Amino acid sequence: IVVFAKTPQAAKELNRQLQAGGFGKYYQAVLCKVPEKAQGQLTDYLVKDGRTNLSKICRKSDAGAKEARLSYKIQGEAEGKALANIHLDTGRHHQIRVQMSGMGCPILGDVKYGGEEKARGQIALCASSLTFVHPKTKKQMQFEIPPQAAGFDLFFASKI
Repeated sequence: IVVFAKTPQAAKELNRQLQAGGFGKYYQAVLCKVPEKAQGQLTDYLVKDGRTNLSKICRKSDAGAKEARLSYKIQGEAEGKALANIHLDTGRHHQIRVQMSGMGCPILGDVKYGGEEKARGQIALCASSLTFVHPKTKKQMQFEIPPQAAGFDLFFASKI
């Protein structure tokens, strides 16, 4: 889901909302393992390695460390896997992938971060919903799409 501003003023307001945490960024993911807790909040520090295009959990004091926060809620379980709804508080490089793997529940198909292979090499992670206040009308906007990666067929009727 992508949002474009039509005017510089709209872009300024959308950027302000994004910086102030006014955007609701929601994702769905199929985890390779069911977490011990059905819901929770994760706060870690991440550092990106530009040479390998990977991020990892690190200490707050490490060079380049950036705080990463998200909350998750398990919506279903099937065949030892879990469907998670995830709300991002921050937007870091590979954040969801790194933090889910860091808690021992990597995303299905995400072999870079410890997930199991899945047909067609798709990662079962979808930016499923975005909410924000329209910069001109001030109306609450919400956009949603259903997940379509192969791993989601455990939880949704497949359209693939």
